[in-house]
Amino acid sequence: MNPSGQARRLTVMASIGPPAVSIGNGQRAAVQAAARSRELAARDREVRAHERAHQAAGGAHAGAISYDYRRGSGGRRYAVGGEVALDLSREGSPGETLAKMQQVRDAALAPTTPSAADRRIAATAAARANEARAELARGDAALVQRDRPGGAAAGGGPTGRYAEVAAMTGGELMRLGGRLDLSA
Repeated sequence: MNPSGQARRLTVMASIGPPAVSIGNGQRAAVQAAARSRELAARDREVRAHERAHQAAGGAHAGAISYDYRRGSGGRRYAVGGEVALDLSREGSPGETLAKMQQVRDAALAPTTPSAADRRIAATAAARANEARAELARGDAALVQRDRPGGAAAGGGPTGRYAEVAAMTGGELMRLGGRLDLSA
């Protein structure tokens, strides 16, 4: 053993793991910068895929993608966050609102790992879709009552919301959960 204790120190290091390689501060900084760049590049890919999923599923109800950036080594910008605006406004009719809110909900949940904000938007869209369904159901009940013999529209053709429902195809009525006898 060396009187300075160096041999014992090397023996202890060898028992912990492979011999340590001494690198200078410049090399250590370069290794750390490269590792950080790999992390930022992975985050960038994840963020861009996430936001593209929202935009693709949202179609006309999705706005442009907006990214938050962080600079990596060499001055390169990496996306570390982002957002896509989804239109949660109601449409002119309950049927249109229902279809729109279903698409907005699907767009909010489109990424493989939706964020808490994504889930909140999906919940809002689902609630508005349910409101539209309820309005359609109330309207359907009123139409049936109004268009019965002796009702307000007796002897007349389709009016108001009845005309809108009469113009729908059977497939749309089934998708909306409605069922009307339009032959009467």
